[in-house]
Amino acid sequence: MSELAQAARREIEAARAQFEEVHDPDLVDHAIYRLQAAERHYVYLMRAARG
Repeated sequence: MSELAQAARREIEAARAQFEEVHDPDLVDHAIYRLQAAERHYVYLMRAARG
C-alpha cells in the first residue's frame, strides 16, 4: 500500500474517532463531512492504483 493510501487510512481512523467523541451538533456535522471526505479520498486512491 502506498504512503498516500496509508495516510488516507489513518485519516479515516482519526475522523471516525472524532465522530465518536463529539456531541455538539455543529461538530458532529464537521466530523461526518471529514469522514466522508476521507473515505472518498481513499476510494479514489484505490481506484487510481488499479489503473
